[in-house]
Amino acid sequence: MESIPRKPTYLTPAMALIEEKVDKDASRDVIEFLVKQRAGSGATAPSYKLKVARFNEGTVEDWIRVRKAISELWRQNSISSPNDRVANVTAILRGESLTVFEAKIEELTSEDANGAQLDVPLDEDIVLSALNAVAETVFPHRALETQKQWMRRGMKKPRELSFRKTASAVGRLNNCLSFFPGASEADKFNKTEVVELLEWSIPQNWKTKFDLDGYIPTQHSKERLVTECKAIERHEPKLSTKTTSTSSDKQALHKKSRPVKHKTGEKTGASTSKYYCTEHGTNPTHSTDSCYTIKNRTERTNSSSGMTKKTFRKEINLLAKNRPKKKVIEMFASVLKTEYQKSSNKKKGSKVKNSPKKKTVLFESEDSSDEDESTGSCNVMECDTDGGQTSKKSRSPEIAEEAAYRKTITNLGMITGQK
Repeated sequence: MESIPRKPTYLTPAMALIEEKVDKDASRDVIEFLVKQRAGSGATAPSYKLKVARFNEGTVEDWIRVRKAISELWRQNSISSPNDRVANVTAILRGESLTVFEAKIEELTSEDANGAQLDVPLDEDIVLSALNAVAETVFPHRALETQKQWMRRGMKKPRELSFRKTASAVGRLNNCLSFFPGASEADKFNKTEVVELLEWSIPQNWKTKFDLDGYIPTQHSKERLVTECKAIERHEPKLSTKTTSTSSDKQALHKKSRPVKHKTGEKTGASTSKYYCTEHGTNPTHSTDSCYTIKNRTERTNSSSGMTKKTFRKEINLLAKNRPKKKVIEMFASVLKTEYQKSSNKKKGSKVKNSPKKKTVLFESEDSSDEDESTGSCNVMECDTDGGQTSKKSRSPEIAEEAAYRKTITNLGMITGQK
C-alpha cells in the first residue's frame, strides 16, 4: 500500500537564512565580463573580471546570484541602453530560460494589452518584465507573499549563527526581495520593520531579559539591538551548560548505561559491608553459604564423576540412531538399569571392602539360537566369580558376531577334548 505523503509545512520560504554553499569543484559554464572598478569612469580606468555562471532552469539561489551579477554589471559599466542590457542577459541565459526571455521580449514589443499588432520600442520596463517571466519559472507559487509572511511569523535565529550574523542574513533576504517575480524596491522592509523581525526571531528568554530591563527594541536602532544581544550571548554559555543539554548527548546516554536510583536488596550507609564471602569478599548481598558461584562449582565437581543430563542424552542418541522403536525402548531400559547398578555398587563399595570382582562371560542358550540368528543379536550375561547370573543385556550386531565366534571356538575345543 502506498504511503500517504506528508503534509508540507504551513510556510516554506523560497530562501532561508543560511545561504546555500556553491560547489566550486562542479564543472559549470562560466562567462567573464570586464567590469570597471569605478562606475562612470573612462576607458583607461582600472577594471576587474566578473565571472557569472550561465543559468538554465536552476534553483532560486542560483537565480538570485545571476540577478545580482547582472545588476553589478549594469551599474559598474553604466549600461543603460535596453539593447545592451538584452545582449548581456542573452549571453548569460541558456536553454529554456533563454527561450522564455526572448519570447517575452517578442511579445511585449509586437503586441499591446489588447493583442493588437504594434511596433513597440524596447525599453527598460520590457527588459525587467522579461526577467520576471524567467523568474516565474524558477520561484514557487506566491513566493513573495510566502517569504514575507515567513520572515514575520516563522523566522527564528539558528543556534549555529551569532546574532550579528543573523542580522546580516536578514538584511540579505530583505535586499533579495526585489528580485522576486513581480516585486520592486517598495516590497522591502523598512528599518523599523527589520528591527521588529530581528526581535521576534530571538529566543524567549532574551525577550524576557529585555522586558525586565525596560528595553523596547522597536524604539531604538538595529545597532542597539545587536549590542544587547551580543551581551547576552557572551554570558549565555555559562548559564546554559548546567541546565540544557543537546540532543546528541541525550542519544549518547543509553538506557542500560543510566544509573539506577533504587536497587532492590541494596543497603546504604554503614550496613553496605555486612556480609563476607570467600569468593567475593566483603559485600552487602550474601555470605559464603549462600554464594551461588561456589554452589554451582561444587555441583559441577560432584556430577563430573557420574552421568549428567548431557552425557545421558548423548548416550541415548547414539544408541537410538537408526534403530526400531522397540529396540530403542529396550536400550533405554538397559542403560537405566546399568547406571542404577553403578550407583548402587559405589554405595556398597564404601561399606564392603575386598568384595569379589565380576567378570563377563558370553554364552548363548540353545533355545535362543534361532532367535538370535534372525535378529542378529546375542544375549550377554554378567556372572560372579562363582558363576552366579546377575544381568542380561542385548548387544549390537557386532558384539553378537563376536559372541558367535567365541562360541564356535569353544565348541571346537569341546569336540576335540571328547575325541
